Amino acid sequence: MERVKWMETRGKKVLYIDYRGLVGLKGEAEANAVWEESQRILKMSPTKVLMMTNFNEAHGSKEFMDRINKEGKETKDKVEKSALLGITGVKSILFSAYVRFTGQNNLKSFDTEEAAIEYLVS
Repeated sequence: MERVKWMETRGKKVLYIDYRGLVGLKGEAEANAVWEESQRILKMSPTKVLMMTNFNEAHGSKEFMDRINKEGKETKDKVEKSALLGITGVKSILFSAYVRFTGQNNLKSFDTEEAAIEYLVS
C-alpha cells in the first residue's frame, strides 16, 4: 500500500499521507517511514502544498509525536493548507498541542474526507 502519494481533486494536487491502522511496534516503524517520506516530498517541493493526512485507527507513541512536533516546524512553511482525518479523543489533545507548538494555523481537523477536500480546494 502506498501511504504517501499525490492525488488530483477538483483540478488541484493534494499530498495524501495515510497513517490508517498503524499501531504497535510494527506500526511505529511504518509510521516513521511514512513521516520521513512526507517530509522528503515537502522539502523538495518548489511550491506550497495542499496536504491531507489520515490518522483513522492509528496510534502514535509519545516519541513519534515528539518527533513530528519537532521536525514539523522545519516544513510548516511548505504547507499551504493541511486537513487531518481521525483526530478524536486523546488525539485531539495532541493535535491542539501540535498546533500551539508549531504555530500552524492552516491546519484543521475533519470527520470526513469530503469535508477535508472542500476545505483544501476552497
